[in-house]
Amino acid sequence: MRRLKPWTVEQVIQRLQELAIDGEAPSRQRYDAQRGDLPICRTLEKLGHSWGDLLAAAGLKRTGPGNKPGSGKGFRVVDTPAETEAFIRNAFATAEPPRPSSWPMFGIHTKTETFRGRLPDGRDVQVTRQYYSLR
Repeated sequence: MRRLKPWTVEQVIQRLQELAIDGEAPSRQRYDAQRGDLPICRTLEKLGHSWGDLLAAAGLKRTGPGNKPGSGKGFRVVDTPAETEAFIRNAFATAEPPRPSSWPMFGIHTKTETFRGRLPDGRDVQVTRQYYSLR
């Protein structure tokens, strides 16, 4: 069992405020993961400090229930800045496959295949495949 260093409720409140994002309290799970040398939520509650009272003392609002990744609840929708959107669109428009020399592993070219085919809409296409052995 891990022994806790001496702590005060004020330290817990300060840590909650540090972990808050835009005035919204961290989840219990996030607090427990990032609490440092402070007690976990269950220990605080066993000692008579309810989670709601701690959040109120810290001046934070509780996030909605079910704010797990992918649930869509409790998450804010933030607009993407225009310059970021432009960068992403440009990256998609000008995307090139990475060169083998930039790979983290060494790639030795082993084979190149070129073939022609027809798409279901009738367009003719030429496809080139390159094969590499990774070392």
